[in-house]
Amino acid sequence: MSQANARIAALLTDILADQHVIYMKARNYHWNITGPHFFALHTKFEEIYTLFADQIDEVAERIRTFGEKVPGTMVELVNKSSLTEDPDVNGSESKMAGNLADDLSKLAAKMEKSAMEMQNEFQDEVTAGMLYGYAQGFEKDVWMLKSFLA
Repeated sequence: MSQANARIAALLTDILADQHVIYMKARNYHWNITGPHFFALHTKFEEIYTLFADQIDEVAERIRTFGEKVPGTMVELVNKSSLTEDPDVNGSESKMAGNLADDLSKLAAKMEKSAMEMQNEFQDEVTAGMLYGYAQGFEKDVWMLKSFLA
């Protein structure tokens, strides 16, 4: 395997780790949300984790196309992630929405930076395009969650 493929796979593995943390955080919030905005946030959190389930699979399969093994345990993924879990399921609606907005914003920025490197250093337009598309969707979710918080 080339050094370019190894580097792209490493960038994708870091993204995959963050995706897993957000996926589990959104599921946790979906299951445990309470309060006057229960229905709206319960639905939004489900939308987020459902989207992530598909994207996680696509990113993992892309890593495999570069000949690398995909981390498959939560311990590996949590240790590799730059995001943190949130075991406080008694958090407020605004804390949950704010945490997800922050994480999605961080992941979108990481994806854009990684995509730029993939384009500029390795001419991998396919993977970069995938990441730019994901980031664009996350930016919309961040806007929606922050609008809820306003």
